[in-house]
Amino acid sequence: MLELRDAHYAYHLGSRPLNILQGCSWRFLPGSFTAVRAPSGAGKTTLLNILGLMDRLTAGSYRINGEEVSSLSDERQSLIRARSIGFLFQNFRLVPDLDVRANVVLALEIAGVPQHERRARAEAALEQVGLQDRLTHLPPELSGGEAQRVALARALVKNPQVLLADEPTGNLDPVNRERILRLMAAYHAGGGTVVMVTHDAQAAAAAEQVVELRAGRLRGAASPGGLPG
Repeated sequence: MLELRDAHYAYHLGSRPLNILQGCSWRFLPGSFTAVRAPSGAGKTTLLNILGLMDRLTAGSYRINGEEVSSLSDERQSLIRARSIGFLFQNFRLVPDLDVRANVVLALEIAGVPQHERRARAEAALEQVGLQDRLTHLPPELSGGEAQRVALARALVKNPQVLLADEPTGNLDPVNRERILRLMAAYHAGGGTVVMVTHDAQAAAAAEQVVELRAGRLRGAASPGGLPG
């Protein structure tokens, strides 16, 4: 479970502080699929960076499976992130000079998976997303939909507890958007936890619950997982 309690995050733009999270409290239950919607600039990506241990709270509490993680060392946070959290980005973030298979293998290397397992696991993940015939292609040789499927295979190959998706369908045509959403739904159906930020109403409709990030707090319909924002 991912749990924020009275979470605050701010940074300075010149001498002026910008408050992104302002007393935000919410639980993302294991196996849930939550879509977060908000206008541009409201802090959706910052929220994912906090959940994914890329940024630290200014104040408040963040727990993963009951463990307070906001105050852990950088090394410990990196280990949790590498092994337990998968990221899916709108702009894919593939390494351009590594082929498709090597991009996925890289995630396993970072996660500390033994070398003799990496190639087979990467190829199995790419087969799951329908790219078994593109293993040796470079990212610039792929369509947008193919690149996002490689990114999803990279995110899921280490069997993470949580998938954090930042506008994952934003650069895709309708056919590939539906393909990515089906693959994410399959991960969720297998017990994975998904938190997706999106402007896309159709993408949000794939989630179990939709919440809004407004005035630095998450707000949504009452649910077993949500705490008042």
